[in-house]
Amino acid sequence: MLTPNPQYQRLECPKCGKYTIVQHNNVYRCLNCRFRRDFSEFEPTSFGLAIAAGLILLTLIVLL
Repeated sequence: MLTPNPQYQRLECPKCGKYTIVQHNNVYRCLNCRFRRDFSEFEPTSFGLAIAAGLILLTLIVLL
């Protein structure tokens, strides 16, 4: 039985729905609709802080 290699997993484009996403370094591009996402620009720490701040603000609103 053959098992799929996760390195060669086909990725579906969130914009057009086709499986034409290619990756080069941290940039993912769709060959069909030219969708582009650069994950090197993503900073998880700032995103996590924004979510934490939002949850704290929501908790304060609910308690008042």
